[in-house]
Amino acid sequence: MTVRFEFTDIRSDTMKYMRIFGQEAVDEIVKVMKKAGQEEVRNTRNRLQSRSTAAGDIYDKVAEEVIFDIQGGSVSGSRKEDLPILRFGAGEGFAGIKGSRGENIAGILAYGKDKATKEIPEPYSVFRMWKKLGRHIRLNPGYVSPEKKPEEAFLPKAKDNIVRKLEDKIPEALRRAFGEVRF
Repeated sequence: MTVRFEFTDIRSDTMKYMRIFGQEAVDEIVKVMKKAGQEEVRNTRNRLQSRSTAAGDIYDKVAEEVIFDIQGGSVSGSRKEDLPILRFGAGEGFAGIKGSRGENIAGILAYGKDKATKEIPEPYSVFRMWKKLGRHIRLNPGYVSPEKKPEEAFLPKAKDNIVRKLEDKIPEALRRAFGEVRF
């Protein structure tokens, strides 16, 4: 499961700058995307760590692995396919992060999970880190893992922030770099 989103929505006036100024316009767009990505990585990490209740919990582990990258960004005819793409998510290659029991914990935060379909048939002990000390948590027979809703502080909030920033900052950066252009 891939844990990421991509931003590729570029306005028509930005496309016009790209047709006129070519690679220089794309370079300006990439600078703005890089700055927005770096800021949102920092903000997302802070949001997730503020939700953390214990060192090494799901929020802490995902916060450590939040990343972004920018792909593409070459102009060969100013086609929409040549635009830079900002990818944002968690884990190496945006594949998520494997939890202690093998589940994709970044996927759980991003997309949620359903209630477990089976009960634990016998007492089960799980070793957990708590306040830098290990302890066992005993799960009684009949325990069913509860449903978890997607975490709004992770991908949905990051996507809203990045889209808002890029929609405002890309045209502004192009006007600053090349001046007001009549189309």
